Amino acid sequence: MNIRIARRLAAWLKQASSAKKDLMFRLSVLEGAAGLPQSKWGSWSLNPSRGLREATDAFSGTSLDPTWLTRSDTKFYDGLLDKVEAVLRSSKIQDVTDLTPTDIVNDGLFGLNRYGKLTRKPIPPDVGAKLADGIKSGSETPKTALKMARYFYQNKAVDEIKAYRRRADRYRQDVSGEGAVEDRGIADVDPEAHERSKLQLFADLFYDDSHPLGRKIQGWVRDYLEKQRGAKYLLHWFEESLKKGEPVEYRQVAEDLGVRPEGLGKYFSPIFGNIRKGTTGKLYEDFWKSSVARELEDEVEEMQQRLRQASKQKRVAKIARCWIRRLARA
Repeated sequence: MNIRIARRLAAWLKQASSAKKDLMFRLSVLEGAAGLPQSKWGSWSLNPSRGLREATDAFSGTSLDPTWLTRSDTKFYDGLLDKVEAVLRSSKIQDVTDLTPTDIVNDGLFGLNRYGKLTRKPIPPDVGAKLADGIKSGSETPKTALKMARYFYQNKAVDEIKAYRRRADRYRQDVSGEGAVEDRGIADVDPEAHERSKLQLFADLFYDDSHPLGRKIQGWVRDYLEKQRGAKYLLHWFEESLKKGEPVEYRQVAEDLGVRPEGLGKYFSPIFGNIRKGTTGKLYEDFWKSSVARELEDEVEEMQQRLRQASKQKRVAKIARCWIRRLARA
């Protein structure tokens, strides 16, 4: 599925009625149980009226429980929301506007991560594929299948929380060495911490084509790779990495283009460096000489100022609460 289409559908799904969401997710489970190929996942769930007819035909002759095909709300969708909400609540992550239960559950229908990238298989049809025999025999109903679906979504929520914390930790410098992410502030940033922030923001924006600066970084990298030796292989790596939302391995490039992986080192190593040896490569070094890099530097500085201000406000609020308690006891 096209990334932009998936994003629009995920946004539209927020406005759909509870009963319609519930039916869409049940039909998505049935797509996997019916053995539809992954390329067809979504053909029933995203068009429920037609999907109901096709699912009815596909499961004719089986003992499918009729509640799978009801238009009434079975609370299957609500059960997923409740589970994800409980995981987020226990993680003590608050005020993260793009990490809500609704976003996580809806994105799971399309295989999106919290940055809007297609990075994994959609969850409901994967659940259906694993419960196919029970669904066809009638032993698995929406109520019983919800248990496995909740487990899958629990794992997705945990993965998204970990990704959020990794990103937040890289942008923050721990002052006290204690407490959760939301209790940490920013001290005066030393040069090494600044460089780490630059590197991480570069990596984050490189895969974010919804951010204006991300698109500029992608354009600069594409133009740069076109001029390098082995551009055919480098550009294939570039396009596939953007699709996946993370760097693809060189052997995948070799497999796609029908060459030996050992022969790609002479093209990739000078450009991307060697992580084990601690070298960053020509691309990263040349990038910081560009005008796009200056915009990224400004973004890092603004981000650090916002974090310092937020930290200051938290300290002021903490002192205020302390004085209020003292006055109350006086």
